[in-house]
Amino acid sequence: MKKSATYIFDLDGVFFYYGTMKPVSGVVELVNDLKNQGHSIVFLTARRRKKNDPPHLTIEKTERALSALGVEYDALVEGVGSPRIVINDEGAIAVTHIRDAPIDRHALTQWQTPLRSDL
Repeated sequence: MKKSATYIFDLDGVFFYYGTMKPVSGVVELVNDLKNQGHSIVFLTARRRKKNDPPHLTIEKTERALSALGVEYDALVEGVGSPRIVINDEGAIAVTHIRDAPIDRHALTQWQTPLRSDL
């Protein structure tokens, strides 16, 4: 049986073209496919609700854009700076991504290899 995972996506430069509300080619379909397979989707972003710079990329506007695109997700965490470091006792995988490039679906399948030290 396949184990579900939590996929964490940055918004600017990964989901949306950097500094815009326009999705990177193929990313909407990818996120929806992962969600339909039972995975959790979390968005991290430096965008904020208040005093966002630039003001046209507030969290409220971002949430409306995601909804209009038909994107289902489990959480959107705002105000998260970079770099982002994940520490997890059951394994973690980081995929280095080139800004504004389509996501390599193959790179996202690595998590299926057991990573836990107690397996």
